Amino acid sequence: MSKPLVFKQIAKFIGFAAVIPLLIGHGLSSAECTENCTKSEVPSVDIAPYILSGSESSDSDIEIGGRLYANFLDDGFDFESFSTDDSISPFKFEPTYSPSNEDGLKINVNGLYDKVPDRVGKLWLHDSNGGSIKLLHDAISPSYLSMIFTIDGIAGFNEEQNSSIESSSMYMLAGGKVGSEYIKIDASLDIYINNRNIYSKEFILDDFINPIVFQAMPGDKLRFVASRVYSRETNDFDNVSALWLFTPSGDGIKLLHAGKNNYSEGTFIDMTYILP
Repeated sequence: MSKPLVFKQIAKFIGFAAVIPLLIGHGLSSAECTENCTKSEVPSVDIAPYILSGSESSDSDIEIGGRLYANFLDDGFDFESFSTDDSISPFKFEPTYSPSNEDGLKINVNGLYDKVPDRVGKLWLHDSNGGSIKLLHDAISPSYLSMIFTIDGIAGFNEEQNSSIESSSMYMLAGGKVGSEYIKIDASLDIYINNRNIYSKEFILDDFINPIVFQAMPGDKLRFVASRVYSRETNDFDNVSALWLFTPSGDGIKLLHAGKNNYSEGTFIDMTYILP
């Protein structure tokens, strides 16, 4: 194995900051060791723990009405719950290495073994420095989701999870980190209010959707359905931007964190929300 590849693997698993003293200890600094030279031991690295919880508070139970499956960084975290009545306690875990902007947290909720999808509670991910990312907003039955959320351990935990705009007489769906941008979703999309379709599009490569403005009343049901059909041309297109709902008062609610669809074919988001 070449030296660049070795160093790349070391940096991946113990972090760049820890690699510097390791390289110096092996005589790769500007000052070469000439006597009493011994091989330095690899320093231990404390990986920051992450907590999956049900609110902004890291000690909140997770209210998933059906099944929750979470897999962080491929094999760093694997957890399932089939409980339909009891809440799931917050789960603390230590991934193999700290996340970068290319890492993902796979989340599946409900929809297993032909079970009718149940409710979905809020889902938050926390780091050890007090940062939090809102992954999911609470949705009513029937709701189902299978996504790989993008986790940026460098800056993502410091991003705003709340937003607001000027008040109006309409509701609005938008994308981006704080709901100020277009919606990017590599899939077909249907949006319903009380089972009435208000927006529909087919899957188009590199499709960007302007914010969707619609009329509705508090208590109405908003349903968001995204699906994929496999083809060789579309297989590499799987991005899903964050999804925000803005109420007529201007309050922004983050419904969905940004990421990718988890399946190359079929429905991967089917969520129903009660409008505030």
